[in-house]
Amino acid sequence: MAPMRITNDNSVLFYLELKRKDQQLTSYPLRVEVTPLLESFLDMHVLRPSDFEDIDLQVSEGHNFVTRTSKGLPALESFASSAYESIPELEDVNSESEINVISNPNIEAIAKDMIFRNKELLKKTMRLYAIENNFQYKVYKSDKYEYVLKCLIDSCMWRFRASKLGETDMFKIRYIRNGHSCSMVLLGKLRKTLSTSFLYTARR
Repeated sequence: MAPMRITNDNSVLFYLELKRKDQQLTSYPLRVEVTPLLESFLDMHVLRPSDFEDIDLQVSEGHNFVTRTSKGLPALESFASSAYESIPELEDVNSESEINVISNPNIEAIAKDMIFRNKELLKKTMRLYAIENNFQYKVYKSDKYEYVLKCLIDSCMWRFRASKLGETDMFKIRYIRNGHSCSMVLLGKLRKTLSTSFLYTARR
C-alpha cells in the first residue's frame, strides 16, 4: 500500500478506520514529522530524534479513541501544550447578530464590554452620557484604535477606555471606573462657568 499523508482531521479519521479493521501494527506503520513553525518554542523544547521513537498506536475494538505508549511522548506533549497556551484568545467578531451592538447613543448606563457600532457613535454616546450625569471629561487619547477619557478634574479617578474590535469598525469598552472622586458640586459650577463663557464669546 502506498504511503498516506495525515494532514487534517479527515485523514486522521480515515487512518483510524483502517486501523480498526486491521489491528496488526505492521500493516499501517506511522511516521511522525514535525515542521518547526515557532522558533521560540523550539528553543525552549529541543526535540531529539529519540522523542519520536517507540510510538505505539492501538485502536480499541468498537471505540473511537486511541491509546498510545511512548518514551518520547511526554516531551512532545509538553511542547504542544506550551504552544497551545501561548496562542492569544481571539474575539469572535464574525457576525453582529451574535453580539449586542449598540446603535442608539441615548443609553442610560455605560458599562464594561459594551460594543458600539463605530467610534463616532461611541463619542456621541459619551457626550450625551456626560451631560445627563452632570460631569465633563477630557480626551486623553484618540486615534483609530483607541478612545481614552479622563475626568476634567485632574484629581478625579474617573477613567474610560475603549478600543477597536478586531478588524471591524466597532468599538468595545475595555475599562471604566464609574463614580467620581471629585466634588460633583465643583463640576456643576465649572460646567456653569464654561457655559456662560461660551455664550459670552458667541455674542461678541
